[in-house]
Amino acid sequence: MHTLPIEDISPFIRIAHRQLGQLNMGERVIVDHEFVLLLGGEARFVTRAGETPFLKHQLLFIRPFVPHGFSSTVANEHLAVHFDLNPRQPKFVHHPERRRPYEIRFADDLDIAVQQRLTPRDGIHEDLLQLVRDWKSGTRVGRLAAHARLLGIIAALLRPREAGGAAADADGSGVKRSRVQRALALMEARYAEPLTAEDIAHASGLGHSRFAVLFRELTGYSPKEYLRRLRIDKARLLLADIDLSIKEIAARTGFDDQYHFSRVFRQIDGVPPTAVREALLTRGRISIT
Repeated sequence: MHTLPIEDISPFIRIAHRQLGQLNMGERVIVDHEFVLLLGGEARFVTRAGETPFLKHQLLFIRPFVPHGFSSTVANEHLAVHFDLNPRQPKFVHHPERRRPYEIRFADDLDIAVQQRLTPRDGIHEDLLQLVRDWKSGTRVGRLAAHARLLGIIAALLRPREAGGAAADADGSGVKRSRVQRALALMEARYAEPLTAEDIAHASGLGHSRFAVLFRELTGYSPKEYLRRLRIDKARLLLADIDLSIKEIAARTGFDDQYHFSRVFRQIDGVPPTAVREALLTRGRISIT
């Protein structure tokens, strides 16, 4: 492990892009560092410790050689920046495929959170958007501006390391996150059941009020809203099965009746479930036998 003095941070950008489409990616490792900002839609960030929701305006900081992936069932837009923290660390900067597993930590007990929520008005959010624009200009001045902007972003994100290094846990562990993951696992396993807020909080081992605050902090949603969206995610998949009626899909995903299901579906997706099924049929994504 190499400890990098703060004054030696001099980021070297490798890739910077903005992309539309479903963020689906099997397990992989990267040989540099990466920021990923979700600009629209939602996905899941998958590590060997489990899955966590990756929601609009959330920023991921992914370290080299840490296995991870993404999964999504809806269209989304994301921004990604691959970079080295210093062009001399590690060696073979121009031949990343020759790198061996390494770890760089910041000096002065500082670190960057693995996952955090930005806002559209956040200076960091806008800086990342401008960074990609500068990089894509292809000019020397544009590339220089992008490198300088990334240095400012890193400086703004550096925070004192949490006790036990929780802020730097690249696998998503840490006391707070693990408590929320317990609740997420419960919802994933029992989304079709009539779960209460108390049931979900109990799975985390926290009181209802404290859990609600922590859950929103890490996911951007209340537990109730997250469960609604999870149920709709599951329902979208079932819409591809033409043998299931809308009423049956509603029952299988935890809704009291098809009218409540249709209302919530429209609130989240902007269209009724029947329209989604019709689109699937029209595009030939459903095989009728």
